[in-house]
Amino acid sequence: MSQNEFVFVTTAAQLAEVCAVFTQHDAIAVDTEFTREKTYYPQLGLIQIASTDLVACIDPIAISDLTPLQTLFTAPTLTKVLHAARQDLEVVWQRLQVIPAPLFDTQLGAAFLGLHEQMSYAALITHYLGINLPKAHTRADWCQRPLSTEQLHYAADDVRYLIAVYPQLLTALRDKGRLVWCRHECDQLGGLVCTEPNPDDLWQNVGGQQRLEPQQLAVLRTLTRWREQFARQSNRPRQWILRDEVLLSLAQQAPQTREQLQAIEALPPATLQRHGEILLNLIAAALALPPEQWPVANNYIPLTPAQKSQISSLSAKLRQLAEQHHIATPLLATRRDLEHLLIHHQTIPLLQDWRYELAGKTLLENVPAEIRVALAHE
Repeated sequence: MSQNEFVFVTTAAQLAEVCAVFTQHDAIAVDTEFTREKTYYPQLGLIQIASTDLVACIDPIAISDLTPLQTLFTAPTLTKVLHAARQDLEVVWQRLQVIPAPLFDTQLGAAFLGLHEQMSYAALITHYLGINLPKAHTRADWCQRPLSTEQLHYAADDVRYLIAVYPQLLTALRDKGRLVWCRHECDQLGGLVCTEPNPDDLWQNVGGQQRLEPQQLAVLRTLTRWREQFARQSNRPRQWILRDEVLLSLAQQAPQTREQLQAIEALPPATLQRHGEILLNLIAAALALPPEQWPVANNYIPLTPAQKSQISSLSAKLRQLAEQHHIATPLLATRRDLEHLLIHHQTIPLLQDWRYELAGKTLLENVPAEIRVALAHE
């Protein structure tokens, strides 16, 4: 197959044929194209797979039965290579109910080699292959048909070059003794996308909730739970149901009549018409909860100047260690991790496994003695 060729798979028979070819390899590159601007769940528009001798663009809209892909993606001796895998894993899980495994994320691999921790696919290909990829179709509607030849070429390139970069990353990671670490981190990715967020916890993600009183937080939690459940049932984006700023206004003012509800300026008239009675009933139910059932505010306690100084000092030491070992700093620990360590005396990933051996042990020497004692007694 020449450099620009690919197979556009639109029938079940073609899918079975290309999957049989892919199973003969040790590794395949996988990518997806999807849309989710108008839906809660991502809508799968295209699946691209490449081996060293075959590139396929698979149409999941034309093909209803994707069983061969389920078998392919779970084949235990076939490594699935993805870049920045999390969103692709989510969309595959939603459609196929499987997580590709064993998995290798090239973005993680690059971070373990000291490159940018969120290195883009285009930057990765330029770095290793010297090829500059076009960005013409990054915002295309991949669920619209027909797909143009240019779109398919663009999509095919997302896996064509990925499978070419994979052996270089493997070699570099082996040479540095980090391949086992990288594979361990890649193995953790699948578990992050298999479960949906708990609707009872999503109120904590609403900006401004820190300013609310406990009873107002009870209203916010009730409304946010309903929004999440309705968004899933109707497959519409959360913000299309109720924007965060509307949730906050409803929680603050807790309207109990239609007139009070109508007075909230941020509430769209269409939402009032469609969901007004439901919102009033939800607010009334939340207000009737006893105080012991009110949620506790997720208040952020400002750091003292001394704590800020300690964290800045530790951050600088962490960057120094990351540079010394040629690894992306956030792969070791984030600033939030350091806050949990210093302020809450919590064990963080930096103090476990390979991170501890590489940098955590040294960083701990710069932590105040009383914190080391508290950690030891956790």
